[in-house]
Amino acid sequence: PITASKIHLHTEPQHSGAEYKVSVFGHDLWGYPVSEETRIVSFTGSARSDTLQPHVVSYAPSKEARVVSPDRPIALVFDDAMREVIPDSAFLWEAPPETPVGAWRWTDANRLCFSPEGGWKEGDAHRLRVDPGLFFDRTGNASDDSVFVVSFRTLSADTLGFISGDISDGKESAAGAFHIEAVKVGSKKERTETIVAGEGPYTWGLLPGSYTLSAFRDEDENGRLSLGQVQPFVPAERIVSFPDTLTVRSRWTTEEINLEFSK
Repeated sequence: PITASKIHLHTEPQHSGAEYKVSVFGHDLWGYPVSEETRIVSFTGSARSDTLQPHVVSYAPSKEARVVSPDRPIALVFDDAMREVIPDSAFLWEAPPETPVGAWRWTDANRLCFSPEGGWKEGDAHRLRVDPGLFFDRTGNASDDSVFVVSFRTLSADTLGFISGDISDGKESAAGAFHIEAVKVGSKKERTETIVAGEGPYTWGLLPGSYTLSAFRDEDENGRLSLGQVQPFVPAERIVSFPDTLTVRSRWTTEEINLEFSK
C-alpha cells in the first residue's frame, strides 16, 4: 500500500545457481500494456532463506493526527509480508480503561487494521502501545523495531459539519457503489472518502474547512477508479465533480450538494 507500482513475490524454496525468469503481463490504470522489452526479467536463484527483519514503515493515526473521526481505523504497515497470527501481548491498551471490542484484520499481506465494533466513542482519548518484536514475517524473522505508541482523540459529533444531497445516474443499466472524495483546500490537501451504496439521498460528516468534491461509480466493483483499456476496449468509469468549492462549518448542514452521473 505504500507504493502502488511495486509488487513483492513470495516464492517456494529456490535452487541455488538456477536461472529463473519472471514474465509480467497486464495493463496500467490508463490501459497501456507492460512493455514487451522489459516484461521478462531473469535472476539467479538462491537457496538461502530470507533473513531480513521486517519493519513498521508507517502507522495511522499518526502523531500529527491529534483528532480523528469515529470511523477511522488504526492501521500498521510493514515492509514485508507478515504472518497472520499475532499474540495478544503485542498490543497493550493504556486508554481508555476498557479495551475496545473489535479484531485486528490483515487487509493486505503487510497491512494490519483495527476497527472497533460500532466505531470509536466520541470525544475519548485513546492510547495503544505496540510491540513490533512480537510480529514475524512469512519466513519467521522477527521485527527489531522499538515499542511505539499510537495516541489520538476522537472527535465529538458537534465538531463535524455535514453535507447532504442526492446522487442520481442517467445510465439505467449501471450498477455499483458511489465513491465520493472530498479534498481539503490548502497546502496539505487532505483527502477523505465515503461510499454510498446506491442512488438517492446521502449525508456525510466532515471536519470544518473548504473542500472540492468529486465522485465515481464503481461499476466493476474493484474498489478503485478504473480508467478502462484500449484492447479489448473497456470504457473508463464515469466521474463527476461538484462545480463549486464547499465550505463545511461545525454543527451545520450544507444542503443540495447533488451529484448527477450522465449516460
